[in-house]
Amino acid sequence: NGDAYVADSFAGAVYKVAANNDSDVAQVWCWKKEWYTGPPYFGPNGIALDAMQSNLVVSIFQSGQLWRIDIDSHTQTASPTQIQITNAQLLQGLDGLTFDRKNESILYVTGNSGHTVYKFVSDDKWKTTSLTYTYSCRGGGPTAVTNVGDDDIYVINSYLFDNTKTSYLLEKFQPFQCSSAHIVATNDTSHHHNKYLLTSSTTMFALYVTLAALILVSFSCLVTAIVKVRKQSNSSRSDYFYQNF
Repeated sequence: NGDAYVADSFAGAVYKVAANNDSDVAQVWCWKKEWYTGPPYFGPNGIALDAMQSNLVVSIFQSGQLWRIDIDSHTQTASPTQIQITNAQLLQGLDGLTFDRKNESILYVTGNSGHTVYKFVSDDKWKTTSLTYTYSCRGGGPTAVTNVGDDDIYVINSYLFDNTKTSYLLEKFQPFQCSSAHIVATNDTSHHHNKYLLTSSTTMFALYVTLAALILVSFSCLVTAIVKVRKQSNSSRSDYFYQNF
């Protein structure tokens, strides 16, 4: 309906900007005492709305909890309910999240502390959920996650708690096809430019062919140089014997 919701990691609150609010002022729509952790710790972090726009799910970074807000039942203020994760504990560092576009009973959540993406499934409209799969990221500190198209899940690795890193890594997951991630792009801020690494099979084949050609050319140049040196050496020896005999 055009309403916007924003999670405040430090205040422990979720704000709402109503579509019919001419002033576009964000109002505190939901606040929980246990969500408030105070800086530098993070509380409500990821936030996502299901396809039916009836449930708003919020991830709590510090505690590793998931909470559900029934939008249809709350107008001015909301009373969230914790989603019980039936088969996992100590999932600290929950960050960005997104619903699966094909199936709203599937939720993907980044695990910043564990460098992973979690796949949660619920069969009771997010009253409870179970962790069904864990995808390992090639980068570190995954934060934002989004669903692009029907099958592709994109994750940004921000290296949030690694001060030695000056780059980010964008990965693409295809949960229905494989469990591994592909590097899509990386940005090296120390050199102030973007580096893109395409991962299609055609591009990889072209890369291998180019590499093989470079090796072949290098080998050919090396053989030519050796033959030339040997000819010069033989010529010098012939001149030496001719002059002395």
